[in-house]
Amino acid sequence: MITASICAFLIIAMLGPARAAAEDVPQAQDLIKAYKDATTFSKVRPYEITAAIEINPASPGTQSGRITIYREEQRSRVELQFAKYQDVKVRLGDKLYVFRSTGYPAPGLQTVQQIIEGTRVPGFESAKFSSAKSKKVDGQPAYCVQIKPKDYFGSTDCFDAQTKLLLRSTDDFEETRFFEYHTFEQVQFPSRIEVLKQGRKVLEIKDIDVRKFQAGPETFAIPENSREFETCDQPHAPTPIKTPDPAFPPEADAMYKRGVREETRVYAYGIVQKDGSFTDIKVLYAESAPFEQAVIQRLQQWKFKPATCGGNPIAFETQVEVKFERD
Repeated sequence: MITASICAFLIIAMLGPARAAAEDVPQAQDLIKAYKDATTFSKVRPYEITAAIEINPASPGTQSGRITIYREEQRSRVELQFAKYQDVKVRLGDKLYVFRSTGYPAPGLQTVQQIIEGTRVPGFESAKFSSAKSKKVDGQPAYCVQIKPKDYFGSTDCFDAQTKLLLRSTDDFEETRFFEYHTFEQVQFPSRIEVLKQGRKVLEIKDIDVRKFQAGPETFAIPENSREFETCDQPHAPTPIKTPDPAFPPEADAMYKRGVREETRVYAYGIVQKDGSFTDIKVLYAESAPFEQAVIQRLQQWKFKPATCGGNPIAFETQVEVKFERD
């Protein structure tokens, strides 16, 4: 009887710390809410955000530019400027006007605005979340959650254990890192962001600054030669439902037999129409012409569940990444 009591005491003593540690890990819902409460810019409208952008930093082909975001309640302007490239988006109520100097977006920059404004982490109404797990991120205690949105690829997001601010977001294609949070009128934002693909830094957003700004009417003038889209505060992105894989181009097979890596990726732009078709396809990057031709042929066969606003289908610009693998 005494032996049994001692064993029971030892088991409780051993399990006690583990239970306490588990109880210390926050619920995913509380973690996401704390992050959104701390980083939501809607509390400080109207505002202006500026930042410097570098594509392929620290490489001979580095390109430098700037992004400026003006936002009011029902109006916004996002302007991205590089040496010979300009991308302007003006929102007026439920209409979005898009102008690009090339007619199509620069590769890899589709989510820059979302990254800066902290809107990439979805809410509980539009995604599934795993339980939070304790982890170290660059030596910092963190809580990590797997997130699977209903209408896009999933990611693993890691938040600082103390501040609940986002440190890392990793999906199948890239890793986004957030550094040096600053505060503007009780809203916290990172002053520097890095995006890595396959371990290589492909994008850096730095010198991020936020200030109050009362824009004049000219700021929200509709750009000449712009394209009009329907929009809303929280559009649901299109969901791929038929995505046949492209065949490895025979013309490229000889290249790979000479020792080139056996995997390559192609980045393409297109518009998902209200009927789910994928149109206006433009390859933004391909390693060689055979891959470009092969991906266009396949993307024309892709079908999507269209994007929606308030349950109504809308046309929606998107970028896709297609991977080729040689058998």
